[in-house]
Amino acid sequence: MTDDSVIPRLTDAAANAANCLAIDREAGDTRYRHIVAWGKFLGFTPATVRRELDRAEAENAPTNAIQRFDDGWHTVDTIANEANRARVEELARP
Repeated sequence: MTDDSVIPRLTDAAANAANCLAIDREAGDTRYRHIVAWGKFLGFTPATVRRELDRAEAENAPTNAIQRFDDGWHTVDTIANEANRARVEELARP
């Protein structure tokens, strides 16, 4: 598995919780809570979340950014599914 990997949808609650804790450790204290939440929601690896956080810092991304795509930073507002957006917002709460 490379650091670009997405962990397959985890059905085991313990594995999901462990990944979320690892993401929190990797992210540390950041103003980009939505990037961290998006990574947890999609099952990104901690290294992938760290890479996105570093890029957000370097590019001074909007604080509600979730991920950078070719056309720029997508924000939590661009999540089309309302239930998914609500879950990301919940995960992003301090």
